[in-house]
Amino acid sequence: MMCLNTETKELVRRAVLKSGIQGRLLQPTFCIGRLNVSGTGKRRAPFSTVSTNEPQLRYLKLTVKRAHVLQSSNLLLGFKRFESITSSTTGQDIPDSVIKLKQDEYRHLADGTLELISTDVEDFFEDKNILDADVENSAGIVSINTTEGTYVINKQPPNKQLWLSSPLSGPKRFDYLNGQWTCLRNKERLFDILQSEMNEIYGDFEFTDEF
Repeated sequence: MMCLNTETKELVRRAVLKSGIQGRLLQPTFCIGRLNVSGTGKRRAPFSTVSTNEPQLRYLKLTVKRAHVLQSSNLLLGFKRFESITSSTTGQDIPDSVIKLKQDEYRHLADGTLELISTDVEDFFEDKNILDADVENSAGIVSINTTEGTYVINKQPPNKQLWLSSPLSGPKRFDYLNGQWTCLRNKERLFDILQSEMNEIYGDFEFTDEF
């Protein structure tokens, strides 16, 4: 039977809480994200809870032999990035500069970017007398309410990322790479996406600086 170490159990417990699963969880009960089942190539549902007293811990029939490999492979729902990880959950290599970015520097950069976004967009709405839109910047979250829907840009300190939810292009995650918030998946920049989509909705929009 495969045993989970204390750190892994805590990660999985937090994953269960984050998933929003309701009801009383048996102790110990865990939740694992999509994992390859050894020899089948099949994947389980995004959230699957199984009590550890179930014979053979069927949900952990993996090609790996030790649970700590799950940690170092960042397979537990991808909600935490460890400093030793060199590739993302989607397979992209994580540059050294991203991994080595200090938390205090990340906070400074992220806060400055959110302030720039909220100030420039708010000033634009006021200058153009756009009354059916507004901007809010609070607690590391910028919300931009537009005629096309709401944009949300928020900090993710554990991953040292900025996350974007766009009503036009959907969700994306950005790392600070070469002085720009960049999506490692496709190299798109947060700056380009927001400026382009603000222009698509309202026209004649430019940020005062790149980020």
